[in-house]
Amino acid sequence: MRFLPLLAALFLAVPAAAQDREETVMAGERYARLYHWDPAGEPVGTILFGHGHGSHPARYDALLSGWRDAGWHVVAALHVDSLAHPARADYDLQSAFMARMETMQALRQRIALQSPDAPMVLAGHSFGSFMALLGAGAQTRFGPPLEGPPVAGVIAFSTAGLMPQVIAEDAYAGLDVPLLLITGTADADPAYAPRWTDHRLAFDTASPGDKMLVVADGGHDLAAMDQPVAPTLATFTRLFLAAHGRGDEGAAALLEELGSSARIAIERR
Repeated sequence: MRFLPLLAALFLAVPAAAQDREETVMAGERYARLYHWDPAGEPVGTILFGHGHGSHPARYDALLSGWRDAGWHVVAALHVDSLAHPARADYDLQSAFMARMETMQALRQRIALQSPDAPMVLAGHSFGSFMALLGAGAQTRFGPPLEGPPVAGVIAFSTAGLMPQVIAEDAYAGLDVPLLLITGTADADPAYAPRWTDHRLAFDTASPGDKMLVVADGGHDLAAMDQPVAPTLATFTRLFLAAHGRGDEGAAALLEELGSSARIAIERR
C-alpha cells in the first residue's frame, strides 16, 4: 500500500500538448529535423526516441508527452525513411538503415555533450526500437555494437523479430543495460515477425538482470497509446524511467511487484 501515492501520480500524469519545439541540426553528414518535448523544470535526463519505419515523431505524442510530464527531456528525429521526409525517395532500405544509425550516434554524442551528468535512455517503436537496442549493446550481422555515451536503459516497443538476414541468434548477448520490452499478442507481420512471439528475442537472449517483458492485448501500434491498455503501459514506462533513470528505489520496488493481469502478461529475467 505504501506505493499507492506514487502509482496514482503516475496514472494522473496526463499527456498535454504536442512537441514543444522543433529545430534542424547537423547530425553526421546530413541535416536532421528534431522534435523536442521539454519539461517545465530542470530535466531528469534525456530520452532519445526513434519512430517506426515510415512514421513520424508526432505519432507518439501521447507517450512522449507523458515522459516529458514526468520530468524528462525527449528528443526525436524525423528519419529519412519517414513518409514525411522530403528526401525519402533518395534512400533505399539499406541506406536508410545506415542513415538511422549515423543520426542516432550523432545525437547521442550531442546529448552527452549538452548534459554530461544526466542519464540518457534510448527508446523507440519498431525500427526505432531496434536502433535503440543497437545503441545499448546489440549488434547486427554486419558489425560490432554501436559505441557511444553510456545509456541508463532501453524502452523498446514492438522491436525487430528474427530477421535472420540481419540479426544473428546471439545479436542481443551484449545487451546488459536495463530493458523494458513491450509487445502485443497480435503484434505480427508476415515479413518481419510472422508470430508475435518473434518480438521476444531481445528479452529472451539478452544478458539477464533488469530485463522486463510486457505482453499486452494489442497489435503493432501499442506505442501510439490509442489502445485500451495504453494507460497501464504508459505507467509501466514511467516506473521504468523513475527506477532506472532517477534511481528511485520506491519505483524500482513497485516495478518489481507488478504482476500479470487479464490483459497484460509480465516476465522478468
